[in-house]
Amino acid sequence: MRFALLASLLLALTANPLLAADEPADGLKQIRDRGRVAVCTTMAFPLFAYYDEQGKPAGMIHDLIVDVQQRLEQRLGRSLELQVVRVTPTNRIEFVRQGRCDFMVSTLSYSPERKVQLDFAEPGFYRSGTTVLALKSTPIDSWESLRGKSICSSPTNSWLRIGERRFGINFVTYFGGEIDSQKAVVDGRCLGLAAYDTYFEVLLQRDGANVWRDFEIKLPSQDFAYWSITLRNNRPQLRAFLDEVVADWHRSGLIVELEKRHGIPANPWVAEQHQRYAANTSDVEN
Repeated sequence: MRFALLASLLLALTANPLLAADEPADGLKQIRDRGRVAVCTTMAFPLFAYYDEQGKPAGMIHDLIVDVQQRLEQRLGRSLELQVVRVTPTNRIEFVRQGRCDFMVSTLSYSPERKVQLDFAEPGFYRSGTTVLALKSTPIDSWESLRGKSICSSPTNSWLRIGERRFGINFVTYFGGEIDSQKAVVDGRCLGLAAYDTYFEVLLQRDGANVWRDFEIKLPSQDFAYWSITLRNNRPQLRAFLDEVVADWHRSGLIVELEKRHGIPANPWVAEQHQRYAANTSDVEN
């Protein structure tokens, strides 16, 4: 009797893959049951993720979040409320690990240290490298010329230890915004700013008030890293779903289209991935 009951239970679980995994590990089932998907994201990156004049989330990353919501609705066969959970560079990893959101779509890039803490959907959906922005009048002709010099950067920049080890850069971390960091350079507290090349490109492009007119990108980018959708570890079904979503973004050219829609400088790596996926090439870089 007991064996027959156990066999029936195992058969039922096998027939329904959404029930086959333990509930804590089955992110898809949790989303379906609650009727809401919670997505963490940062909202302080112009054109990519920000609040518009009406105070509503906007930008390329927000459009990608809405796309994931719609695909989840199709997969789960029901409508879903979208809950956008705002995070900052200093708390975003912990928010995901604590389960305050189902997954995060943001500018967080892959690194071996972060891989220990979070799971990363593959492939990545965007790519950026680290470079330096400084006054046009400041002579910086190579990364080696920064040895022993003070460069301002966010404390959450994963490239800091690499820059310190490889080039002997003395990083000065700051918690302020654009104006504070700019003032630090003008006042001589640091020679320049280190951050994503994509961030600086957008900053200079959108400088309608000419706040950054005396600044320029000084050096070729270092250590390109992938922006990935991240989630808690041990969510295999949700992870597999997100892998499929990002692959289709590249295949369909959605990210290329969104760059144009939002006036974001074209990312050569994104264009390359679109060509490869659209051609069904198997050796896609990630």
